[in-house]
Amino acid sequence: MTTKRLENLQGMTINDSVLVKQSVTLSNLRGQVTHIAVTLNDFSHQSSLDTNFMLVAPDGETGFVFWSDVGNEVFSVSNVDITVSDRADGRPGFKSVFSSGTYLPSDLNVYGPSFGGIVPNITYAPGRGAGSFESVFGGFAPNGACGAPWA
Repeated sequence: MTTKRLENLQGMTINDSVLVKQSVTLSNLRGQVTHIAVTLNDFSHQSSLDTNFMLVAPDGETGFVFWSDVGNEVFSVSNVDITVSDRADGRPGFKSVFSSGTYLPSDLNVYGPSFGGIVPNITYAPGRGAGSFESVFGGFAPNGACGAPWA
C-alpha cells in the first residue's frame, strides 16, 4: 500500500453564507482509496459553528459533509490545526470550544449545511448521518480533481 499526501496550500477566507471551492488534482495513482484525512491548518473563524466542509470525489457526483456546525457560536477559534480522520479517537463536543487536534468526522447540525445542487449524492457525517471517509470514498479510483466546497 502506498501513502500519498496531497496539499492545497492556497489560503482562503470563509465569509458567512458564501460558498468557497478549492480542489486538488490527483494523477498517476494506482489502486483504490483506502484512507482519507483532511487537515485544516491555521483555521480561524469568528463563529466556528457557522462553518461546513464537504469533500467531493473525483467522479464529481459524490460528496461527504465531514465537518459541519462544530464549535460554538459565541467563541471564535484562532490558528488551530484540525485533522478530520476516521482513525481519530473522538468527536468535538456539541457547541463546545475546540482546539488543535484530530477528530472524527462530525455533522452536528440537524438541519444540515446548504450544499444543495453541488453534487447529486451527499452523505453526512455522524450527528446527522452515519458516513465516514471510508464508507463514502473507499474503493474509488484516486485520480481526478477532488473538490472541497466550504460554506
